[in-house]
Amino acid sequence: MIQTCSCGNIADYAVYDDARPLCLLCMLKAVEVPLGVKVRTLDPWEKELPDTKNAPGCNQGRS
Repeated sequence: MIQTCSCGNIADYAVYDDARPLCLLCMLKAVEVPLGVKVRTLDPWEKELPDTKNAPGCNQGRS
């Protein structure tokens, strides 16, 4: 599952005030303030969230 921005685009950045994943356009809007805002690119393991529904070892079929 790929990490997406709140607008629906693929997220490539994390804004440090709350570390939410953002696309390029939303990140540029978020940093358009007079205060300095830290931004970083998402690491490869953060871009793709694990699919926990089909993960091996989960409690499938147990009641």
